[in-house]
Amino acid sequence: MTDHAPDEKATTTDDAAAEDAVVEHAGPEDAPTEAEAAPPAKEPAAKPAVEDDDIEGERSDTSGRRGLASPAGSTVTTVVATVAVIAVVAAIGIVGYLFLDTRNELSSVTNAQADRSQAEKVAGEYAAGAAAMDFRDLGPWRASLVKGVSPELKAKMDAAGGAMTQLLVPLQWASTATVSDTVVTSQSGPIYKVNAYVKTDVSNIQHPDGGYVSLNLWTVTLDKDKGWQVTDSGGDSALLNASRAAEAPAPPAQGRPAPPADGAPSPGN
Repeated sequence: MTDHAPDEKATTTDDAAAEDAVVEHAGPEDAPTEAEAAPPAKEPAAKPAVEDDDIEGERSDTSGRRGLASPAGSTVTTVVATVAVIAVVAAIGIVGYLFLDTRNELSSVTNAQADRSQAEKVAGEYAAGAAAMDFRDLGPWRASLVKGVSPELKAKMDAAGGAMTQLLVPLQWASTATVSDTVVTSQSGPIYKVNAYVKTDVSNIQHPDGGYVSLNLWTVTLDKDKGWQVTDSGGDSALLNASRAAEAPAPPAQGRPAPPADGAPSPGN
């Protein structure tokens, strides 16, 4: 028995060494801890960490979206600005057109009024010249008859002046003329017709002291395109008055009774 005791002791020693070796190889993880003995406390789940690459990706996406949104905003702004500019230009164009149209209308009205005034002026001057005469010198009167007239009317007035001379001299006809009014009665293109009202103060063999006042109507036709030529003239003029005076009986001489009218009894009967 004595011989086997050392062997048992040695075996025991070897077993202890083996257990220590196992413990050493197991390390602290295999060693039982107090944490294993008691169940661990429940901790809140940690949020997964966002990696830097993911953050950069999101930033890139956001930047991309902003980059895409920016051109759209610029386009809208450009369209609005363009529409505003077009509206302003259109408004300016309309205002300019209305201004020019109004100015043209005013210019047309002004020109038309100026033409009417010129027609009335020329007609009045012609009528006054044709109504003023003096049997002692009929040259100025005959010149007035053909002043500013068309060639056709000149031929007519030359003939009328020659015929009237044969009446005016025996009647001792003299007259002054004043234009009372002139009115354009019609217009057809460049042709104007004007009524000229002329007041005449006449002296003749019947009224040697004058005082025979009459208002004569002259109808004068003018052509604007021919420099306001007088193309026709007529009416109740001094020429007609002279013709009537030539046909009227002469007044009785002073101191002599007038002859009885036809069918009237003679004085003393």
